[in-house]
Amino acid sequence: MSAFLGKIHHLLYNKILLQEVLYKQSLVLAKENKLDLSEVVSQAEKKFGPPIEGNLEDIIDHNNIHGYLQKCIEGVEARQGHVVLKAIDLGLDMNILLDLYKEVGSHYGKINANPDAKPYDLFIGIYNHLLDGMPCDRVNQVTENHDHYITWETRTCLHAPHWAGQVEVYYALTDAFIRGFVEGACPDYNYDRQGFHKSITKKEAL
Repeated sequence: MSAFLGKIHHLLYNKILLQEVLYKQSLVLAKENKLDLSEVVSQAEKKFGPPIEGNLEDIIDHNNIHGYLQKCIEGVEARQGHVVLKAIDLGLDMNILLDLYKEVGSHYGKINANPDAKPYDLFIGIYNHLLDGMPCDRVNQVTENHDHYITWETRTCLHAPHWAGQVEVYYALTDAFIRGFVEGACPDYNYDRQGFHKSITKKEAL
């Protein structure tokens, strides 16, 4: 990545901030469901760092832009994985979390609503919001791209180290976000995942 702060860095930072939103909203859900996560949160934030906030220009290490952003990614993912799994262990209903992620995805999808969107437009919109490593990691590779559907493959999993052997929880939550995003942006399409193979297909073409 560039040694100068540019558009790509701001885009990545906004993805990090979105994960912080999901993290904080998960804590709100836990509190609403009478779960005391104060000790869990304290331990997680002590180990992985507190939530990131503020303007990127003001907080970033301009001498190590790549390293700083990588640290932010690892921090938010590790904190999120630790706290979410503990909340589930303590009784938080997974379906409530899925609803949250879908609702947040739908919110961002509606911001990017386009009734004439092509599948590739939706794919780009998703990963303009969803954090999946650094751009240079090239995690998601399009395998087919047509007017009515797109398929892509997640070539490597960067999230497993942060989810204590339960990374499928992460993927279930992320699926909910993507479904919400697609429905919000253009309800003519469906999203599906089979393992690391994902697709968006126009409903009339199903």
